[in-house]
Amino acid sequence: MRKTEINEKLIEEYAKKIYGFAYSKTHDYHDSMDLSQNILMNLCKINFLEKKIENKDSYIYKICQYTWSNFVRENIRIWQGVNYDEAMKDICSDKSVEEELEKNELYQKLRQEIMYLSKTKRDVTVMFYYENKSGKEISEILGVPASTIRWYLSESKKILKERIKMINSIYQPIKLSIYFNGWAPDYNLAGLRNNLLSQNICIVCQKKPLTIEEIAITLGMSAAFVENKLEPLVNMNYIEKVGTNKFKTNFFISDADFYIAQKKFEFENIPPLAKIIFEEVKNNLFKIKNIGFIGCNLDEEFLLWDFYTEATHAYLNDTMIKSEVKAPIRGENGAHWIIAYWPEEEILQHCEKQCPDFIDYIKYSSGNAGKHTGNEKLCIRQFDPPYATQRRELFNDKAQKIQRVYTIIKENIKPNNYDKEIIAELSALGYAAVNDGKPQMLIPYFTKEEHEKLKSILVNTIIPSVKKRIVSEINKDYAIYIKKLIPSCVSVEEKEFISTQFYQPNAFSWLMLKGGFLNELSDNEKKRVCTIAYEK
Repeated sequence: MRKTEINEKLIEEYAKKIYGFAYSKTHDYHDSMDLSQNILMNLCKINFLEKKIENKDSYIYKICQYTWSNFVRENIRIWQGVNYDEAMKDICSDKSVEEELEKNELYQKLRQEIMYLSKTKRDVTVMFYYENKSGKEISEILGVPASTIRWYLSESKKILKERIKMINSIYQPIKLSIYFNGWAPDYNLAGLRNNLLSQNICIVCQKKPLTIEEIAITLGMSAAFVENKLEPLVNMNYIEKVGTNKFKTNFFISDADFYIAQKKFEFENIPPLAKIIFEEVKNNLFKIKNIGFIGCNLDEEFLLWDFYTEATHAYLNDTMIKSEVKAPIRGENGAHWIIAYWPEEEILQHCEKQCPDFIDYIKYSSGNAGKHTGNEKLCIRQFDPPYATQRRELFNDKAQKIQRVYTIIKENIKPNNYDKEIIAELSALGYAAVNDGKPQMLIPYFTKEEHEKLKSILVNTIIPSVKKRIVSEINKDYAIYIKKLIPSCVSVEEKEFISTQFYQPNAFSWLMLKGGFLNELSDNEKKRVCTIAYEK
């Protein structure tokens, strides 16, 4: 075996340990990456074939320490803003180098731990130890009694002493998927939907109340940043204050274990119901087509996708358990439930022991469902099955444009230049096409009267037929099952809400595709699948 092969094998074996060493020394992501690279480069220079090394772990640790010493020599003037060239000349032994390194490491760690303190403790500590101000001076600056200053200093000293002895672990932030059910004047939800720090504050405060210092330490983030994000979260009642100085998340977050258990229920219980709904839709497809809506002449296999999803949506809404629980007040004018769960990539990392079919189910069973947009005259409803498409954006201006194309087709109007631009735009989205110079609608379009007929077929024919054929009520079975999995820290009201939220129409579609009942879609069909327009 060649030198390079041995070194590559060692690097692969020790890479994670080396990064852990580097982070324990620097407590900074970028510095730890630089130090890790330096250590690995030094390892690559060593010929392990020629060296007789009895204890490989110990030898590599010495290389790490040696590289760390050089790293400090190169960077300490940047970190502390001091010229150490003269100081280094006075260092005359390896022992003094080690002492200097230990002192510097303690300095760096202390500086970081002070950053985690809450604002008042942080200010008092910095003024006393770094600015050499007396307790009396600090008292006058902050406008609090000297005895209170002494208490802050005592508490800070105790916290810092405990933290300096501990070994830091690296917190891996999680990007949550956040939705809401109810009314929210601010769709950004005070930063909760998109701000990673706000989300992770809620994650670490979910199971037990934490102080600002504890949140900052857990996240490896300055307490000043935490304080900045906490205020709007508290104002919106997403986090509540517990006692005088602790904070706890006020909504449930579905983690990987909960989500997987939730999907297990669906995976095991949906298939029989999904097949029954499909059979009833297929048996009644001719009735739906006979309504005569624009688009009724589209390919039947494609229309099955549209109306199977519509039927599933109608069935799940019809059988949904009605909850009388009111959504919590959020801020001044809002009242809504937060629906939060880990992203798919995080969940899939916990699925290594699951069967491939179940992993595919997790990947393709969710997605946006039942979203809609429109204007005062037209509504567009759309489902985004993950197998077929990513999230598609619906904009209100599309409704008016779809209406215009409908009018052109219905009244046989010759398109003007503006109409041609509209048709071209909708064609790019897959909603329309041009055949022999005439526009054609590629999604079902219903007038108000035609849509009433569609609803009648769904509500009075298909859904009753499905109910006659099923053995048990899946919504009620789900409610009983899921309540047992919700943590005890979640309020009774929220448990009630969560247990009634059985709604995954895209899961039904995926199972029917996987079972060979629904056909594979072309790339063009994927653009417009599961989209209908109907007049109000």
